[in-house]
Amino acid sequence: MKRIILAGLLTFCLITVSFFLWSSHRVNSRERYTGQQLARDGEFIRAGYINTHYIRKGNGKPLVLIHGIFSSSFAWHKNIDELSQHFDVIDVDLKGYGYSDKPADGRYSREDFRQFVLDFMDAIKVDRAILVGHSWGGGIAVDLALHHPGRVEKLILIDSTGYPPKSSLIAWLLKLPGIGRFLLAASDRKTFENILKEKVFFNPGLVTKEEAEGWMRPYYVRGAAQAALELRNYHFDMAEEIRNISQPTLIIWGKEDKALPAEMAERFRRDIKNSVLQIIPNCGHNPQEEKPEEINGLIKWFAGN
Repeated sequence: MKRIILAGLLTFCLITVSFFLWSSHRVNSRERYTGQQLARDGEFIRAGYINTHYIRKGNGKPLVLIHGIFSSSFAWHKNIDELSQHFDVIDVDLKGYGYSDKPADGRYSREDFRQFVLDFMDAIKVDRAILVGHSWGGGIAVDLALHHPGRVEKLILIDSTGYPPKSSLIAWLLKLPGIGRFLLAASDRKTFENILKEKVFFNPGLVTKEEAEGWMRPYYVRGAAQAALELRNYHFDMAEEIRNISQPTLIIWGKEDKALPAEMAERFRRDIKNSVLQIIPNCGHNPQEEKPEEINGLIKWFAGN
């Protein structure tokens, strides 16, 4: 019996080591570039200690676009050109994402991202802006509005975090030692394509190879997998604070969102006194990509008033 147990433990250890070695090799062979080598457009600026990639286009009121988790500035590629005809549009890659620096320093908390956005706004000389946050980026926008209200003129929240998230299998797996790294190592363009079709977009026909490649490309930047894993134990739960938001707020939500159900949108509307809500039918978690013309119109209407 002892031999059987010992053999089982040995087998488990060998499998674990094999997973770790394969994952490390896969990640290291993929992450061969710096952000500056891969970025096709935009520019870089030092925000605090982070070499930060961003795209800036247009004139008018500053409109800062904040992407969600596992995403990048690419999430707004269908919005920048139209919005820049009316606003000073600033599309930033957050610390650890896109083509910005991805230090393995463990500083990826709510407070760290708040400071990063403040440092970034200071660096580009924007004292006050309208923040447009999608998903996890909405949580960052809400947090900044609560703690530095003078820096935020208005809020536009698109399928935003802010309340306790529902549990999911993938979130649980990412927290398991070694498993999260293995899953990220095994991911490729086809993986992103499948996730976007099955979990993110309501209309899978809108997920082209180019769309999936745009999501995957930043994961060729050194440090991308480790930075993504830094966030596996963290979420924006501000349920008791959201009612203190004073800025005018537009809430936009995809009716068929599988990640954050539309009931959350109603909760935002109830808790934020000066808010309006627009539910987008036949739309999933990424309205700005799935229904860009409608979302651009809503942003122009609300931000321009």
